[in-house]
Amino acid sequence: MDPFGRLWPLAFLCLLLSAPPALTSDTAPEDHPHSLLDRVTELWQAESPKAVERAMAALKSSGASFEEVYRALEAGPRARPEPPMGKRQWLYRSEGIAYPFTVRVPASYDPERKIAVRVYLHGGISVPKPQRGDPMARVQDRLVGEDFLAVFPQSWDEAPWWSRRQVTSLEGILRRLKGIYNVDESRVFLYGISDGGTGAWYQAFRAPTPWAAFLPFIGHPGVLASRHLLAESAGGMQVQGEMFVPNLANRAFLVANGGRDPLYPAAAVAPYLDLFRRGGAEIDFRPQPESGHDTSWWPREASAIETFLEDHPREAHPRRLSWQTEDPESAGRVDWLVVEELAPAAGESRFRDDLDRLLLPPDPQRELPARRLRAFPRSAPSGRLEVEARGNRIEVRSQGVRRFRLLLSPAAFDLAAPLEVEVNGRTVFQGRIEPSLDTLLHWAARDLDRTRLYGAELVLDL
Repeated sequence: MDPFGRLWPLAFLCLLLSAPPALTSDTAPEDHPHSLLDRVTELWQAESPKAVERAMAALKSSGASFEEVYRALEAGPRARPEPPMGKRQWLYRSEGIAYPFTVRVPASYDPERKIAVRVYLHGGISVPKPQRGDPMARVQDRLVGEDFLAVFPQSWDEAPWWSRRQVTSLEGILRRLKGIYNVDESRVFLYGISDGGTGAWYQAFRAPTPWAAFLPFIGHPGVLASRHLLAESAGGMQVQGEMFVPNLANRAFLVANGGRDPLYPAAAVAPYLDLFRRGGAEIDFRPQPESGHDTSWWPREASAIETFLEDHPREAHPRRLSWQTEDPESAGRVDWLVVEELAPAAGESRFRDDLDRLLLPPDPQRELPARRLRAFPRSAPSGRLEVEARGNRIEVRSQGVRRFRLLLSPAAFDLAAPLEVEVNGRTVFQGRIEPSLDTLLHWAARDLDRTRLYGAELVLDL
């Protein structure tokens, strides 16, 4: 049966994001060393919520200790001996919508070795959903290679890249790839071209956790500032959610725009990139002075692109996190931090607001002087957190956040030693947190990530 024939609705993702379920089973403990590998494999390859629940329950009832289950999850599933190869066209289904995508698997793929993933977002999305074909079919051959999976999702006017639907679809596609191929979780990269480039910026602002780095080509982050205009005039094309520059901190971008591009010229994009750098983003900007709205420059930049990818694997447990959101439900998590409730809290920090001020150079053609303006519109209260871990001490600055969750990995924190958490200069927790098998299995099922396993969590209500 086609492995993408039955995929999960958004409700299942919501289930996995809720509090860890209480797992119970009447199954007697087993001789677990061999069965753990089978059950981890069942978890990775599960194609329904019930299958996930069965695999989690079996792992818990195996009689294995927390440490044994942790090591089994860290080792990962049994490799599929004969995975689908070549060009594969599949569907991801969520809430009654089918999202077509193509996967190109190199002939050299070895299931015993991890393989990187490159996801390419196409342009020209202000059209109805295509009934057949692939918008990037003509250029796919130029974008495939022998050392990575090349993935080509699809977008259209009612499911633009800058929508919650596409955040869900990209997460779902990655989950299914992890269940079939030996994906290198530290080398999953997001490309975008034109509208896809703008979409790559959107994912970086709203859902950066799965991605190692971003490569927005001939797009424009300023399009995401047109949320109100688009909401009134473009129907399903509206930008969903708000963009916050602090969310780009510690993220890496390779950006390219043409100097003669009539839509998104390099000179118009550059001020945004300067702003993002001030916010802590790492940006390699490679303007193409003689190019228009095209990627004719790609071959001569190929070596620089490969070097950028090689130099930017994802850090599994970054010690510093920055996150701001107006909607914890759809954009509440970054790495090991989950924002759960927004509201002012006593003694909270006050962050400077200059990371939303854009400096535009003079425009002689339009007789406009240099000017400052807000980069992205605001219509709802937001909350912001800055988190830094120093050994087993975590320092947090917060504004407008009532409750948040810290996900604690044994690879990042010593769970056998006391943990100390300081929020806005006040110690709010000090002590040991016992590892929890429920927590470990809940987040492992949610992420399917061997390098990011959370053995404990701490919920702080301010």
